[in-house]
Amino acid sequence: MINAKLDIGFFEARDARTDVPVQVTLDERGLTLVMPNDSGEPVLLHGERRGQGHYVLRAPNAGIDASLHRFADSTILEGFWRNGRERGFWRLHLPLETVMPRETRVVKLPAGARKRRATGTRNARKRVRRAA
Repeated sequence: MINAKLDIGFFEARDARTDVPVQVTLDERGLTLVMPNDSGEPVLLHGERRGQGHYVLRAPNAGIDASLHRFADSTILEGFWRNGRERGFWRLHLPLETVMPRETRVVKLPAGARKRRATGTRNARKRVRRAA
């Protein structure tokens, strides 16, 4: 489990909660989040991965439905939650040293295709001078 911090915002007139300590388990199949409820008791949310960086979480015993999303290799996940009639948004801050699972895509070049070399700004400046 990873120790992380959670910021929770509410759509209703209620003060946000920031830096809420939570525990997170993250792997290629999904995400599990253990967070305190308003009275300090732990609530377990578990969600499966729905595409790269997208998670749908539920805590059936607490009546919570939620989502979290992230960019590849990001340590910040953001999303929305619903608990009964309450609704809001949240942001999960993972520690920087957290290694996030990521999908790798291998692109095969057709036979005989050549890789293009990247050109730096120095070569771009030469082309501009020649064109002038």
